[in-house]
Amino acid sequence: LKRKLANPENPLTPKSPLEEWIYYLNTGEIPSTATAPGLEEAREKLKLDSMTKDELAAYYSHLDNLIILRDNIHTEREEGRAEGLVKGREEEKRENARNLKRLGVLSDIISQATGLSKNEIEEL
Repeated sequence: LKRKLANPENPLTPKSPLEEWIYYLNTGEIPSTATAPGLEEAREKLKLDSMTKDELAAYYSHLDNLIILRDNIHTEREEGRAEGLVKGREEEKRENARNLKRLGVLSDIISQATGLSKNEIEEL
């Protein structure tokens, strides 16, 4: 039985996922071409394990900053949506007041219906 190698020039190059894991366990290295399930996580773990304390602190600080940034973006979006809803409601009140004013409804009644002051209604 002759077996085809992934790279005939380098017989140590793993071909199957099992061979990739065996290669990693024997050498402690993960080829950049490795695709076996779980090896990407192992590669990340190796990167962390090879970092100095200062590098790890900087790495985790960076991750914390990314999380804070993501949370800030989420908060700003929520605040923007809420602000947009408030502005939309105010504009809707003004539009309703304009329509009622065009129909000849008294300012007192428009004020009661929309919650706008008489001055706001007269400015429309």
